Amino acid sequence: MRIELQDIPRLSEQHQTVHRIKTFSVDGVNRARTALSRWQKDYGADWKKLMRAIRYVGTTERKNIKNQDYVKKCDNPKHGDVYEFRANHCKLRLFFFYDPKDETIVVCTNDFLKNDSKRGKTGGQDAAFALCAEMKKMYERRTT
Repeated sequence: MRIELQDIPRLSEQHQTVHRIKTFSVDGVNRARTALSRWQKDYGADWKKLMRAIRYVGTTERKNIKNQDYVKKCDNPKHGDVYEFRANHCKLRLFFFYDPKDETIVVCTNDFLKNDSKRGKTGGQDAAFALCAEMKKMYERRTT
């Protein structure tokens, strides 16, 4: 299994002064980048709001990230320390975790579209958090 971290297109270095924001790729499949690309085309205004949330995390110390309009920690304790980027009144969600060894790295893993008609088939938002937690475990095994 090949695991890589990749940059987010259109996210400049000036928006990553505190945290470097990366996407997670497994064997060439990068769910986060694919979603961001699709959302930019299909949900332009919401994509801009979500990118604002990503830039906020990239330029803000973790202890100061308190705005739940932009970032929310998973409420389900069985998933551990996983989070979602979000934007107020926006249905796009991008899931992430902080690198456990280097908390200046934020790793984006997968996506979720609120109120999507396919939600029942994908297991909903909790299933998206669970996937993020599983990808975090894969990442941790890779770095140990």
